[in-house]
This record gives sequence, structure tokens and C-alpha cells, in this order.
Amino acid sequence: MKLFVVGLGAGTDGPTLRGLRALRAADAVFVRTDKTASTDCLRDEGISFHALDALYEQCEDYDALCAAIADAVLGKDADTTAYAVPGGATIGDATVAAVVAACRAGGIEWEIVPGIGWEDVAAASAGGVEGALVISAADYAMLSPDPRRWLIVTEMDRREAVSELKLRLLDSYPAEHGVLFCGEEIPLCEIDRQALYRYDSALAVPPLPLRELERFDFLHLMEIMAALRDPAEGSPWNGEQTHETLKPYLVEEAYEVVDAVDSGDELRLADELGDILLQVAFHARIGEEFGEFSIGDVTTAVCRKMLSRYAYIFGGEAAGTAAEVEADWEKSKKREKGFATAADVLRDVPRSFPALIRAQKLLEKAESSGLSWDVEWVAGRVARFVDEAADALLREEQGSADVVERIAGEMILYAVELLRKSGISVEHALYRTCEKFVETFAHAEETGLLSGNLGNRTAAERFAEWLDA
Repeated sequence: MKLFVVGLGAGTDGPTLRGLRALRAADAVFVRTDKTASTDCLRDEGISFHALDALYEQCEDYDALCAAIADAVLGKDADTTAYAVPGGATIGDATVAAVVAACRAGGIEWEIVPGIGWEDVAAASAGGVEGALVISAADYAMLSPDPRRWLIVTEMDRREAVSELKLRLLDSYPAEHGVLFCGEEIPLCEIDRQALYRYDSALAVPPLPLRELERFDFLHLMEIMAALRDPAEGSPWNGEQTHETLKPYLVEEAYEVVDAVDSGDELRLADELGDILLQVAFHARIGEEFGEFSIGDVTTAVCRKMLSRYAYIFGGEAAGTAAEVEADWEKSKKREKGFATAADVLRDVPRSFPALIRAQKLLEKAESSGLSWDVEWVAGRVARFVDEAADALLREEQGSADVVERIAGEMILYAVELLRKSGISVEHALYRTCEKFVETFAHAEETGLLSGNLGNRTAAERFAEWLDA
């Protein structure tokens, strides 16, 4: 048995000459539906066919319909069978995919003879397009609009689906962007306000230049960065930057993101996260220019990392408790980075971290490797080092600065451990105290406590009491 899948073309155009020959030569001809003008050409040519419209009423959903059509078409005892569908037969027809899959599973020889599709008609109304994305309106949920290229949408036969499609498109295009609906130019915002929607209704959405966009994606950011770094027409300052010179900006932007989170201002947070993304794009562009790495390497690295470390989600493994997940994460990191010892894990904590954050990270890693101190003992160490530091300062002995620095460093380390054991972020604790210090200082200044009393011990002690309150 051999099966021909034939595209009957858009509207009343009919199949191609080759498609017509396949239909004439077939022992049995099935058509998906007789409710379109495309089957009129078969009658004109005297080709008998069996329409499968009844299956639409019998099947509960579209998946069941596809399976039923495949069974009907391949169940006919004939040497050569033809299955004819409206349009081109190669794009957007799930029944064709189901029939071909059944042929492959059953070892049946098959061939698709394409016709003129709705997408061809839509593209023709635009004068021909290049590099178009073609999708059915029913598949709007899978659409990721790309304003850099033409978009062709077929089978716009339901107003509800078209309305959902419009909302999707408005995320990427201006509401007044001119589009071609069934060959007529209208604003994008009006595609769901048309008088008639049919199986042959199609939409052509032209691309937009960068300057006319109202919303942008990550690829637009990379495009902008490439323009800024262009040796001939770009920005001199942007062109001079290197991975080294950009380091301070990345740190600054990270702190500004934290500040935005603390402010509770969502729009500010979105803006600051954009600045972080700009730094990523900047480094990636420099990497591309010098053949070091590309943005694809960046996204690939992080995606592979997530797939590996969350194997219980993406690998079908059973998920454990939060503690077990965290332990698995650390094991995956050690395996990926080739760590042989616990000391390797500690050495991996960046030296560029602020000292307090680095201390807390080191203590966390050390505890996960088996080092654990009693909270009461840690508190005693903090008190001991406070006394030792004060004693060394008061003695003002030669070299006491070095001694105090050593003692103070250990005091702070144990203070970090004490807070960490209590579930408190040392960075956040000090941040809150700094904020309180600023507000208390402002209050002292407003009340005149500091006026002319900057060296007054009583005023300073009073200030400290306010700070403690």
C-alpha cells in the first residue's frame, strides 16, 4: 500500500498538477472535510471521494479526531490511497501529522504532495516575504513573537483564539502596527474585531525596526550592545571597556538590586535587574569579539547547571526534603568543579566577596563538611576577644595595632558564626544597624545634641543610648 497526502490548495485554486495526478491514480480518495471550496475542483475533475466530516461529531477532542482519521484512511483495502486536505498539507494540519505517524509505525509507504497553503496566500498579499515564522492561530500559546521577521498566522477561524493571539502579539508590537488580515491592512489592535473568521483567514505581520519597538527581549539587548561596541559607528567609551574595567559596575549594580528589593518598589527592581542584565550582555559581547565565549555559552552553562543540580525535576528522580535537595546541590557542585577535599570547597568561595559575606559563606561550607561549634562556646569566644581587643588598645603597647587587628578579626569571625547559628544574616543585621545609626544621627542633629558637642563625652554617650533604644 502507498499513501499520498495531497494539499488541495487555498480557496478554490485546487491542487497542483502533480497533486491532481496523484488523486486520479488513487484507488481510494479521502478528504478531511467537504465543507470548504477546495473540494469543488475534485467534483469538476470527476474524482470520487469520501469525506470524513462525520468524525468531527463523533470524536470528543482533536486528538481523538486525528487518530480516527488515521484509522479511516489507512484502514481502506487499496493499493494506493490519497488523503486530501485544504491548504498546503505541510504546515499546521495535525491530521496530516497523525496519518504520516501511523504510516511510519505500520511500515506503509507515504508521500506528501503539497499545494498552495494559506500561508502562501498571506505572504503573497504582502508582496512576498523572507524568513517568515508560520503558525496556526490555535497554537497562539506556543508563539514567541519575533519582531525582526515576518509572522504568518493561518486558520484564524475563531474570534476567541484571535483575541488571545492579539494579546500575545501586543507584548511585542505596538497596538497601531499595520498588519494584513486576509490581504487588507488594519491596525494590530483590530484583528479580533473583523466581521468574519474562516478556515482560510490568515494574517501577515510585518517586522519592525528596532527604533519603532515598544517592548524588547534579550536578543534586542545583544543587538544594541553590538552596535555600542561597533569599532566604526559605536560609542568610544563602550568600545574601550574590558572584563577588568567592568568589574566595579557589576558589583555596584548588584548592590543597587538589593537596595531596590529592600525598597519594595517593584518597578525600580525591574529597572535595576535590567542594569544587571546589561552587564551580562556587555561581558558576553566582549567575549564574542575576542573569541572567548558567546551569550549562548552563558545560557548553556547555567541551563546545564540547573538540569544537573535539579535532576529530581528534570531527570525523573524522586524529590527529597529541602535539606536533602540542598545537600544534593552541594554534591553536584563538588562533582562539576572536581573538588577532591573540603578545603577545595572553602577555597572556591570568592575572595572578592565583602569580608562579612565571605566569612558567613566559609562558615557554612565548613559546617557542611563536619565542623560545628556549640552556640554557648561561640558566644564565650566573642566575649573573650572583645575583652582582649579592648585591653590591647588601652595598653597602647608597641605593635598593639597588629595585635588588635588579629584579635578583632577573630572576634568578628566568631560573631558571624554566632549570628549564623541563630539563623541571622550578618550582612542584613549590620545593614539594619547602619540604617538605624543614620536615622539616630539625624535625630541627634535635629534636636541639637550634636551642636557644638562633637567632642563632648556626655553627648556621645547619650547618642549611644538612643542608638541602643
